[in-house]
Amino acid sequence: MVTIDITQLRLDIRNHCGVSDTAPDGFDNDKCDLLANRTLWALFNKYPFRETEKSVVWNTVAGERSYATPTLFEALRKISIEDPDSLAHIPLNRMTIDTYESVYINHEDAEGFLTDYVRDGNCVLLYPTPDDIYPITFKHWILLADIEDANPGFPLPLNWYEIVMYGAVSRGFLSIRNTTQAAEFENLQVKCINDTTPVEAKEEIDSPRAGVSVRGYHPGDIYNA
Repeated sequence: MVTIDITQLRLDIRNHCGVSDTAPDGFDNDKCDLLANRTLWALFNKYPFRETEKSVVWNTVAGERSYATPTLFEALRKISIEDPDSLAHIPLNRMTIDTYESVYINHEDAEGFLTDYVRDGNCVLLYPTPDDIYPITFKHWILLADIEDANPGFPLPLNWYEIVMYGAVSRGFLSIRNTTQAAEFENLQVKCINDTTPVEAKEEIDSPRAGVSVRGYHPGDIYNA
């Protein structure tokens, strides 16, 4: 059984491009990794993979308003607080930094149960400043780590392997100025994408009353590598 990882991806890129693994005429490991990761970056930006959705739970500290975002953090999905009496999870409202600065008061009397939050650089500011310990659920999208020797596994469902490989090969042909072959593999990639349904869309086909939508996915989308 073939192991789908960075070694196999490098081999497929070189075989399709008809090059060796020796620079400058061939594609060494660093060149193959760059071609593959550029394709992955574009796909991560375009499609909502479940692999990028994460949740963490942490407790507030009384009197502390600023909390660091997790590592590999890209964007927030939702922050919710657990009501200490009912144990229900209550989503916090997102506010702008201007609104936050206009209502924030640096005084113990202004602390209380959370209602809002704002993203500020690598931190999240909670409003009002918590007056007690409250469990917080932090749902976010992460940046998946690049594939490389230290992280060789393929990060997406295996039906996306050819999509990544074709995109990398197309980029490889562009790097050696073979635009005809680059366009051919770009078209192969587009066809594969059009024949592939993200897991998120599959899960929500039978959920007309779920009240949710798939971030960034619309049937018939075409992605150009």
